Amino acid sequence: MHPQSIDHDAPIIGRHRALTAAPLSVVWRLHTEISVYPTWQPQMLRAYLDGPLVPGARFGWTTESFEVDSVLFDLEPERRTLWGGTTAGIRGIHGFTFTTVDQGVLIETEESWDGEPVRADPQQMQGYLDADLAGWLQRFVATAEAQAG
Repeated sequence: MHPQSIDHDAPIIGRHRALTAAPLSVVWRLHTEISVYPTWQPQMLRAYLDGPLVPGARFGWTTESFEVDSVLFDLEPERRTLWGGTTAGIRGIHGFTFTTVDQGVLIETEESWDGEPVRADPQQMQGYLDADLAGWLQRFVATAEAQAG
């Protein structure tokens, strides 16, 4: 049984949002084309998706420091994704929600982390998570808007 949301009882949770003027079709395509993540996420060396992007699909990416293997738990086309996995003893669950608004698309992301490394130093790990989510969104918005022209 897959979770339906992040772990609201996890020691750390990050929540961030951004607005993009790019249309939802561009935003969704960029979000779901996992194999091209390294073209706009410079810390990623490689990304892969095993088969179609449907609940239960496995995907992940490699950085210089670690490898992330994830499972897609939930997907509502052009609306929401939820995935999770464990790496380096950290269990993460990451959700994205996309909402069309007058100014474009509101992108909301939330992620929970749990595990021994998180519990050993939650303050430092919270800083890592928040920096990662903020950087991800900044690069995502810039890329979506560049692709939208």
